[in-house]
Amino acid sequence: MIEEKIDPRAFQGTKLSDSPSREEVSQLVRDYQLMLVSVIKAILDRYDRNGDYPFVDTKLSLLDGRDFEDSDEVRGKNTIYPWIQGRGLEALVLHEAWLRRCDAIDPKFRDDLCKRIKVMVDEVLESMEQLRAKNGGRLFFMMDRSGQPVKIGAGGKLEPVKLAADAPSNYSDLFYVKGMVAAADMLGEKDIVAAACKWYDKIHRDICGNAFESDQQKLCPENRAVGQVKGRFLHGPRMIAIGAALRFLDVTGDGKYHDYGVEYIDYILEHHINTTGDCDCTKRYDMWEFVGADGQKYIEPDGALLSDPGHATEFVGLALKLLRISEQKGTIEKMDEEKLTDLQCSLVAVLLQNYANGMSPMGYGIVKSFNLVSRKPVSSNMPWWSLPETMRAAMEAARVVPGQRIPQMGEILIECSNAFIAHYVRPELHLMAYQTIDENAEPVDEIPATPDADPGYHTGLCIIDAIDLFADEVIAIKEGTRE
Repeated sequence: MIEEKIDPRAFQGTKLSDSPSREEVSQLVRDYQLMLVSVIKAILDRYDRNGDYPFVDTKLSLLDGRDFEDSDEVRGKNTIYPWIQGRGLEALVLHEAWLRRCDAIDPKFRDDLCKRIKVMVDEVLESMEQLRAKNGGRLFFMMDRSGQPVKIGAGGKLEPVKLAADAPSNYSDLFYVKGMVAAADMLGEKDIVAAACKWYDKIHRDICGNAFESDQQKLCPENRAVGQVKGRFLHGPRMIAIGAALRFLDVTGDGKYHDYGVEYIDYILEHHINTTGDCDCTKRYDMWEFVGADGQKYIEPDGALLSDPGHATEFVGLALKLLRISEQKGTIEKMDEEKLTDLQCSLVAVLLQNYANGMSPMGYGIVKSFNLVSRKPVSSNMPWWSLPETMRAAMEAARVVPGQRIPQMGEILIECSNAFIAHYVRPELHLMAYQTIDENAEPVDEIPATPDADPGYHTGLCIIDAIDLFADEVIAIKEGTRE
């Protein structure tokens, strides 16, 4: 039973064998339950200690565990990253729902955590809505405490950005609207749910009209995928919007969000993935990051065709989850069975191909960037987030493949879980994870997207889905309802 005084020594660091025993699997689930509770408690504790910072605070170094100094313009508390706030709100809400149904936690401790989550969600939502109100209902990648959008200017100093209310939608808008609708639904704020629905419709139109613009600032000089390049369009807005579609579908039950999600999936499969095997210089089911204005793969000036294998597996997990939520809500009925089967088969194939492209030879993690022309990594550094995302994708895939292929999905789950446990999770730091390791599995001081640590979004939400789906699959096989 997980109690208020969390002892990191209870974390066993369980690694699964090729044919894991029931006890191994049970111990791994206990490890992950402990990790989920430890991380969410740390986020709540950090929030409660900072009465003058009404935002999600994960501003700590995952290398040495120390808080970033407020004087640090990029990392400190004077700069707010709406990506983190939106992700954090969504993560808090879904962790609260998971806590309510997890019987491995002391009931009194669980109830206390849930109450604290609701207070934090209420206050962070209010703070973010105040920032939005100061910018015509919009957000930007970096903002100061007053709500002024900022960017990194010459000499590394922050400078103000003018953000027009009618400017194209951006990633901060997209990440936050997901957290906004989740938080408003939890709190029973129907007006805010309605406002989020209206805003998401605008974001959807911008995405489908290729008017969406990235607001991400380049905090890692080696990341070639960051930044607006004329005539280069990323799959990212549609991939992340699959998560938005399933969140809005889950909250409202409105079938139009099923349609939105399938529209994103169809577009990515058609334009960013070699689904037919006919595309030159790539293998079948390779997925590339960018297309040109003509909708065809975008070759970089140096001849590279960039792929992020973790983004490919994340896409699969989100897409399969959308279809699963649609089944639960009854909106899947508007899709014929042949179309559904084709989508599921293609998505499983995308998972297998891009996982093979990205998993490092030593099994430490999934490389950040891969050149589909040379078939070699562009960056051999490995961020943490792609392993939990791939675990979720593997378990979602296990739901839809024939019974004899379930072990293949299990192999991916085992490899990713073992790598994550062995090389990323830090028992001495709330069971949080290193953000990035190098080809020798050594932690490196590299910012994948934001300097703020993951607020339980990639890690927590994916792990919750993975262990839930694993349990469902085991039950289905045991009851004879899976071939």
